[in-house]
Order: sequence, then structure tokens, then C-alpha cells
Amino acid sequence: MEKLLKQNYRSFIGDLTLTASGTKLVSIEFKKTQRAESNRILVQAKKELDLYFAGKLKQFKVPLHLDGTEFQKKCWHELLNISYGQTISYKEQAIKVGGGANYARAVAGANNKNVLPIIIPCHRVIGSNNSLVGYAGGLGIKKALLNLEEKN
Repeated sequence: MEKLLKQNYRSFIGDLTLTASGTKLVSIEFKKTQRAESNRILVQAKKELDLYFAGKLKQFKVPLHLDGTEFQKKCWHELLNISYGQTISYKEQAIKVGGGANYARAVAGANNKNVLPIIIPCHRVIGSNNSLVGYAGGLGIKKALLNLEEKN
């Protein structure tokens, strides 16, 4: 893999670290970095995140690097099919990826390994009873992202 560059991104949900290769966004982490490197992918990701947080972007276009098992990638691709402002349950996502309702835990595990939160919208997956469950950034951030999308 190419050299990875990192840059801090400050948002209303807190500091994020964006990591990119020369051609794709590799990860978004819920933490601050002191590095201030840049390239065209990081510039594009920051612009798109600015628009998203302003309620003006509903679908990201920045190229993504997906590194995971085939099942994880299948789950992440399904997350990209959830429309802005919509939610589905883990059970519904499990059925959509062809595993049946009993794959809900496996889907939750795959979503937990998503290293591109916000852009690959795992925050849009909720419990069967409409409860907010599981999110790497914490349930407060999950709720804030869902509220942002609900308003726009």
C-alpha cells in the first residue's frame, strides 16, 4: 500500500482523524491527530464532510479503500444502499445480505469493523425495536448523526 497521510478534521461531533492513500480514503477515526498532511483525497473528504455536516450532501463520492473479509465488504456495501435520513435494523440488513434474520449478530460484528464511519453509514442501523445500539463513536454521536439527517 502507498504511504498513508493523516489529517485532523474538527466537526460538531468532535475531532476525527482522516487517513488516506494517494488514491483513496482509508479510515475515519473518532480521535484527534497532530499530523496535518494533505493530498487531493483528504481535501475532497474534508469538503464532502463539510457539506454533509451542513446538511447539503447526502451521498459521498470520495473514493474508498475497503479492507476486510468478503462478508464484511458485503455488509458495508449494503450500508451504502441505506438512504440519507433512513434507518434499517440489523435484522433487515442481515436479510439484505442474504444471510437471513439469524445473521443479525454477524452483520453487527461486520458493521463494527467499518473503519469509514459516517461515509459508510453504519449509524443508520438500529435495533429491531428502534433502539440505538452499538456505534464505535458512541451512542451520543450516533444519535447526533441521525438527528442531523432527520432535519435535512
